[in-house]
Amino acid sequence: EQIPLKNGYFIVKLIDGYWGIVDDENNYAVLAQYNMISPINGNYLRFQAVNKWGVMSIEGDVLIDAKYNSIESYSDGGFVVTKVDPSQLGEITTEKIKI
Repeated sequence: EQIPLKNGYFIVKLIDGYWGIVDDENNYAVLAQYNMISPINGNYLRFQAVNKWGVMSIEGDVLIDAKYNSIESYSDGGFVVTKVDPSQLGEITTEKIKI
């Protein structure tokens, strides 16, 4: 499975189920080590590692570490992240992160 990105790279899903990013010659820009990678707002990618979500650039640079239960983009170009805090009896916290 391949999803084209606007920078000439592709998100790929391998047979073993892991996701990565390759260039047009199938060289890895991001090794296939993630549970999922998907475009989030045209400029960034949301990725999942060990059931937590983070954000990377379309070049593969991690901008928000994978430590959130969910990540969504919002209108001014930032992200709304949600985290469940087990030390607070599962309390859900939400914050906005601007990159």
